[in-house]
Amino acid sequence: MAYIDEFGCEYSDDKKEFVSCPNNYKGHYTIQEGVTSIREKAFENCSGLTSVTIPNSVTSIGEEAFLDCSSLTSVTIPNSVTSIGNHAFYNTAWLANQPDGVIYINQSLYTYKGEMPANTSIVVLD
Repeated sequence: MAYIDEFGCEYSDDKKEFVSCPNNYKGHYTIQEGVTSIREKAFENCSGLTSVTIPNSVTSIGEEAFLDCSSLTSVTIPNSVTSIGNHAFYNTAWLANQPDGVIYINQSLYTYKGEMPANTSIVVLD
C-alpha cells in the first residue's frame, strides 16, 4: 500500500520515495522530510505547480520528474541531491528563466541550454 497525503500526493509505503502528485495540484509543495528519492515523472504535467521545496534527505531526482510543469518558477534543491535524471526540469518556467549556456544545480552539471556555437568547448567545474 502507498501513503497518500492530504493533497493527494503519493509516497511509497516506507515514505522514502515520492511517487506522484495529482496533475491538478496548484501552488507550492513541500516534499516530506525523510524522502530519499523523487521517482521519474513524479510531477509530470502538474501545470499548476509553482514552486517546490525538496528536503535535505533527498539524494536523487528521477528522469522527467518535473516535465511540463510550465508554472514551476522556483525550486529549492539541497546539496544532498547527487543525481538528477535526464529532462528532470524540461519544459518548465524555471528552466526557461535560466540563462543560455551551462546550467549547474548546486555542484552538479545539469544541462546546456541554447544553441552551442560550433567549435566550442566546455570546461566542467570540479
